Amino acid sequence: MLFERMQEEGIQASSLTLTFVLSACSHSGSVEKGLKIFRSMKKSYGIEEHYACIIDMLCRAGRMEEAYELIKEMPFEVTESIACAFFHGCKIHGRKDLAKLMGEKILKMELKKPGGFVTLSNIFAADGEWEEVENLRKIMKEKKIQKVPGFSWLEKKDDLAGPKVEEESNGKRGDTY
Repeated sequence: MLFERMQEEGIQASSLTLTFVLSACSHSGSVEKGLKIFRSMKKSYGIEEHYACIIDMLCRAGRMEEAYELIKEMPFEVTESIACAFFHGCKIHGRKDLAKLMGEKILKMELKKPGGFVTLSNIFAADGEWEEVENLRKIMKEKKIQKVPGFSWLEKKDDLAGPKVEEESNGKRGDTY
């Protein structure tokens, strides 16, 4: 591995390089190698970041309890990217129990982006827990967290056309362009 060669030659990796290395470990399933690198980062580099990469890696590998424990031990608050990675893992691996525990924690925080809330809402919706879905939507509204409406591009004889449906909140219900 190139990273190991860099270490052998005494080349100091940047924070960005470490992000790429941990991401590569996550996407290749090299969990133990990624954890070893993460643990060594504190000693070798004095870096205490990259938790989102590790949470993503553990969740991809189905190691949800381990990811949850790591989140509880973090020296800082849960970030948007950590919440999203964790909730996505919960959704993929059917761990609504852990999603609920984490949901209680993030509802007390000041997250500004909708990703974690939307994924948690989808987990509840998949189980038919509509009251929980409504509670999350209410909290998002209170915190002024909005999900940007999606849109799609269509290819139309050497041209692209992008239909878009406006949200109700802007006063234009269902206008299509």
